[in-house]
Amino acid sequence: MGTDGAPPRERGRAALASRLAALDAGQGTATNLAALNEALRTLEQQWLLDGGIPGRPWFRHALYAPRYTYAAMELPGVREAIDAKNWALATRELGRLTARIEAVAQKTSDALAAAGR
Repeated sequence: MGTDGAPPRERGRAALASRLAALDAGQGTATNLAALNEALRTLEQQWLLDGGIPGRPWFRHALYAPRYTYAAMELPGVREAIDAKNWALATRELGRLTARIEAVAQKTSDALAAAGR
């Protein structure tokens, strides 16, 4: 929780929405807008895993992938390792997921900084 009692995620969303509204209203510079666009463009890419998920390297997203049935699966690397009771792999995949979360958090901070927050 932040000093205002709001969770960091909600504070970040509110700050970004506020800055985007200001830019929409013409209250920003082209340089700020370009920096914000670049930061947001790269944000989603931070969820991609080098080498993909174990056994299916073509699925690289850390948060979701289809099951073999094409039903959605969250945290695919971790989930499949746990389902297989492969605890060493689950531990490794948790580490990879943690690294992606940290990278996304950094890019979110970069986007907020680019937005002047």
